Amino acid sequence: TPDDRRPGIRGLLARLVVPDASVLWAIPAARAAIQRVDGSDGVDVVVSTGPPFSTHLAGAWVQRRRRVPWVAEYRDNWTTNPLYARGWPLQWLLRRLERRLLRRAAGVVVVSETARNELLGAFPFLDGRGVVAPNGFDPDDLATAHERPATFEIAYAGSLHRRRDLLGSGRSTRP
Repeated sequence: TPDDRRPGIRGLLARLVVPDASVLWAIPAARAAIQRVDGSDGVDVVVSTGPPFSTHLAGAWVQRRRRVPWVAEYRDNWTTNPLYARGWPLQWLLRRLERRLLRRAAGVVVVSETARNELLGAFPFLDGRGVVAPNGFDPDDLATAHERPATFEIAYAGSLHRRRDLLGSGRSTRP
């Protein structure tokens, strides 16, 4: 992740803190959420979204303390994504943490079939609890054909790096 490539003490902390540097934010956030979700407030479900993946810790803590269903939403996959890979033994520890958290989840939302297949490959127990909600757009926000410029442009709004397969085969390359 970008934070764990920083020089100095901040980068060192980001490399060593599990699951990520945002855990320092997630702990008080979970405490505040637990106080707000008291059972009489009409909360039907808790949703966490990541990255940062510490938000899933907060969501799982609320689920455990308040017995309310928890859904983990992944904008990027966590331990199956080569962009977030850490060295052994930290990667092993993160995979165990993710498995433990996802066992508690009532559902998992991902942005693509490839992401879903990646998660199911690593965590088969999620079968039936994984839902794809693709990133989308509103066609009314786009210009009509006669308003479009004559040139053609492609924009990729994700992270391009050498360890990610952009063709969607589900395979990633290692450095």
